Amino acid sequence: MLCGYWNGETFADVMHRYEAMVDMGLMPYPMVYEQCEDRGYHAQLKKFQRWVIKGYHRFVKWEEYQVKKEKPNKQQMNFLTQLI
Repeated sequence: MLCGYWNGETFADVMHRYEAMVDMGLMPYPMVYEQCEDRGYHAQLKKFQRWVIKGYHRFVKWEEYQVKKEKPNKQQMNFLTQLI
C-alpha cells in the first residue's frame, strides 16, 4: 500500500484504503513515498506505517497512538533505572 505518492492525497484517503484492505481480509503493508513534499504529512505517514507494521493496530486505536507522548527526562530515567 503506497502512501504519500499522489498529489492531493489526504490521510483520510490512506485510512480508507487501509480499512478497505483490512475488511477484505488482507494484511496491508504501508510503504511511504520518501519524496513526499509535505514533511509534516510525511511524518504522520511514517507513524502510521510503524503503527501497522509493528502490529500496534491490533490493540491501540490510531487516535490514541498518534497522540505524542512525552519522553522521560534524565531525572525520571535515573529513578526508573534505580527501581530495576
